[in-house]
Amino acid sequence: MNRLTSDPKLELCLDFTSNIYQVICARLLNQNNNNAQVVENLQAAWLITNNTHEVQWQQQLQEDQAAITKQQSLIHKETKCQLQASLLKEDWKQNPLKYIPIPDHPVPYNIHDILISDFAFKRVIEGQYVELYYWTNEHLQADE
Repeated sequence: MNRLTSDPKLELCLDFTSNIYQVICARLLNQNNNNAQVVENLQAAWLITNNTHEVQWQQQLQEDQAAITKQQSLIHKETKCQLQASLLKEDWKQNPLKYIPIPDHPVPYNIHDILISDFAFKRVIEGQYVELYYWTNEHLQADE
């Protein structure tokens, strides 16, 4: 379908009684139709065409609005991504240690060699604060 450039509601019905359209009217005249009936038929055909164009015009407006909405959404997403990137960059500048890569290699000691005192374990189960030194072997030996 061709894209319409103007609103069909603003168009006026053509004057099929004028001299310009006499050639068309003459071709449509026959023993069953007189000149007035031919003009009415032409006006009816124009009205049907205009109504079809009005529907097409409404579809065009809806498609244009959808395209504008989609474009605004893409612009909003792009702006949001740029803002997040700038915030991440600013956070990286303020907290560089937060972004140090963690090496992926095995722990240098055997985790089973670390024992937990009963006192520290009980406090953890109860959800209470436990000082860090309770988790070392030296404290476990001193606790005994």
